[in-house]
Amino acid sequence: AIQPVTHENIDIFAQLENEAFPSEEENENFMQTVLESPTRHGYLLYDGADAVGAFNINIETDAFLYGVVVREIYRGRGYGKALVQHALRLGLAQKEKLVLDVDSDNPAAFQLYQKCGFTIAFQVDYYSFTF
Repeated sequence: AIQPVTHENIDIFAQLENEAFPSEEENENFMQTVLESPTRHGYLLYDGADAVGAFNINIETDAFLYGVVVREIYRGRGYGKALVQHALRLGLAQKEKLVLDVDSDNPAAFQLYQKCGFTIAFQVDYYSFTF
């Protein structure tokens, strides 16, 4: 079952998101935004009582999907596809287009989105400089 993030399950959502995208400095502000924003929403996927995955959607000009995560022990069982399909239904019910960005160095995510019907609109390479 997929449920919206609320005050009751925000800690579980934060843990899932932080496992996949560690950034403790931004985590608390991000969680407040998920709870309070009229355009940004978080969702949790449960298998019974276990939270197995999550995603975020921002409904502004387009629907924007981000922060899709499935706990490692649950990967390869169709949960990612279920999350993305649910996000597509939510986003396309309100906007004509749903977009996302994905790290092309993450082949599993890249394949998942392609299997769900996403196509590459443009590609960006990121570079960093370290002292």
